[in-house]
Amino acid sequence: MMHKKLAAGVAIAALFAAGCGGDGDAGGDVTSPVGTSSAATGDTLATSAAGGELVVGRSSTIDGLQGDQCLGAGSIVVNPLVYDTLERIAPDGQGRVPGLASDVVYDPDALTYTYTIRDGAKFSDGSDLLADDVAFSIDQWRTGPISGAYFSMIASAEATDDHTVVVHLVQPDTFMPDLFVWCMATVYPKDFGGLTADEYFEKPVSGGPYAVESWSNPGPSETLRLVRNPYYWNADEVLLDAIEFRSSSDAGQRSLAFESGEIDVLENIDSIAARTLPEGTVMSVDAMPIQYLLVNSTLPELADSRVRQAISRAIDRDEIVAALDGFGVPAAGVLPINVPNSVIGDEPLRTDLAEAAALMEEVGVSDLSLDLIYDNTGGDDSAVAGVVAEQLGKVGITVNLVPSDSGTIFGRLSSGDFQLAMSGAAAVSPNVMDPVSFLYFAYYPWTGADTTMIGEQFAIGTSTVDPAEIQAAVVAIQNDAWDQSTAIGLYNLEPTFGVSPNVKGFNPLPYLVWYGDGISFQG
Repeated sequence: MMHKKLAAGVAIAALFAAGCGGDGDAGGDVTSPVGTSSAATGDTLATSAAGGELVVGRSSTIDGLQGDQCLGAGSIVVNPLVYDTLERIAPDGQGRVPGLASDVVYDPDALTYTYTIRDGAKFSDGSDLLADDVAFSIDQWRTGPISGAYFSMIASAEATDDHTVVVHLVQPDTFMPDLFVWCMATVYPKDFGGLTADEYFEKPVSGGPYAVESWSNPGPSETLRLVRNPYYWNADEVLLDAIEFRSSSDAGQRSLAFESGEIDVLENIDSIAARTLPEGTVMSVDAMPIQYLLVNSTLPELADSRVRQAISRAIDRDEIVAALDGFGVPAAGVLPINVPNSVIGDEPLRTDLAEAAALMEEVGVSDLSLDLIYDNTGGDDSAVAGVVAEQLGKVGITVNLVPSDSGTIFGRLSSGDFQLAMSGAAAVSPNVMDPVSFLYFAYYPWTGADTTMIGEQFAIGTSTVDPAEIQAAVVAIQNDAWDQSTAIGLYNLEPTFGVSPNVKGFNPLPYLVWYGDGISFQG
């Protein structure tokens, strides 16, 4: 399973992680999805008005309308709105709840998952959504050229009647149901309703709460308009008439549009925007996504683990969070926090300049100059990079700041063309093995880390439901991450949104996703 997933894991992890830093699209897991702003729930005496159009401002764009191509944070939000998923993330972020499937049963002896598809489910054209459609869709997922390797645990899927789908596994696997809440697990009509795949994805028939009305100017300034699907199985909970996503790379422009009332919700704002938006309009969810300092151990100057450990010990994570005005939590390990079964290692990360200096002295390195590449499209990464440079200077390491854009950074990371780099990761489902997969399939290979330990523990964690076994695997991974120190945790950020006071029921989860039902305007 692990080797089969490698190619897809690298591609997907890179672009999911791209949403976790700077002014980009933060995301992750949560223990409580309720925001800190009154904008989240509004005045308890206010009435809710059904209808209306929610306008969402964002920096991210979608990757197209095909599930296999879902790589970035924009599509992670949009795809479940259009297609629905068999299950969805629970409102408290601590598990899954039924979606298009009303029930799921795992039989570890038979190596099967059995999904019961809701009676009365329909597509946006009014046609029935049946088990045959789901079985066809699962075949599309597992054979997809980009994301298909993530579903390599699936041998086949069959519809045994109109409302039952049996998924056959090649080996025991407890991670698969969490994959089925991801944006790649999108349900299409069987045989694309008689169309070619290209024809279908030009304007797909949807099984989710919204249907695509228009998609214009794909790119940095795209506009995507979704309209309410009256045939959705849970249509009574879909209160909005439409959701329009407007993407722009100009953070200042987005903030001005929000303050003028042109935009109702701003997705994933940085700490600078959070400080400047009107009082009562800022909503934060519990910290989860993690930002890393990645260290290239394949280079001679960074090959000794003691040098990398010295870098980690020199970093003051409290000072980093202070530079973000408290919009984050100092990292204690190498994984997102507030994810079920996410625990720290035997020793949390800490600052110790004396130990850092001693490690450098052991290696015989007294003067080291390193380039640090970071995303300068938002204020947070720029601020953190400056703090890290100052801190490493205290142990004789000169850091040369190299601002760049996210695309260039990931190109350099994947090719090994870097010394130090800042990048992030998040869970997109309530399973700690989700972000572990990002490390295993992307950051470890890119930094030259030994994947033996993380591979063994990933196999354990994705084949058991015993929390003790999962947590033991996580502890081993955290300890190994410290020993190697190629991915060094800096801070866990708090996904933050701008929400207009007249919006009610907007409930973002830090898994990079929010659902469209239950949102309305105060009347």
